[in-house]
Amino acid sequence: FLLAKLLPHADGILFHMCPEYVIGAHILPRLFGVRSGIWYIHPRKNKLLPLATLLVNNIFSATAESFPMASNKLVTTGHAIDCETLNGIAHMPTQIPHLLMIGRLAPVKNVHVFLEALTLLQEKGFNYQATLVGNAAYYDQDYVATLHKYAHAHQLHVTFAGGVPYHVIPTYFE
Repeated sequence: FLLAKLLPHADGILFHMCPEYVIGAHILPRLFGVRSGIWYIHPRKNKLLPLATLLVNNIFSATAESFPMASNKLVTTGHAIDCETLNGIAHMPTQIPHLLMIGRLAPVKNVHVFLEALTLLQEKGFNYQATLVGNAAYYDQDYVATLHKYAHAHQLHVTFAGGVPYHVIPTYFE
């Protein structure tokens, strides 16, 4: 009911990663003459995705490779990283290389592989400092605990910075 109340005042509606929502609500945007789209970025195709793509005006994904099927409705947007923000950052050279990983802490992001790479560097005698910037969804808290235990057990030189606002990210490159 809320959607039907809000749509007459909207320019469009974007369904985020949920083809089932498109299927359940697709008639409302049509009734109110509002364009609809779905954002979907995943290599696997949800079984409802083919039907959902027929019911929206546009499909948005970061790259063509990040959307699991061909469609002339696909609009690629990139990953919303403002590279201009990072231009001109004063970088102070340091004696110790600093490695940085920014993103959601989730198994699908293979954060553990980053930690395993740090272990290999350490075993080869490389001196480094690493920072992980990002947080996890509530359902990935066990994974994050595993990452912390691994880092501690291998005495990795890594800081878990947690999630930070987007405007703070450039400070990690300084």
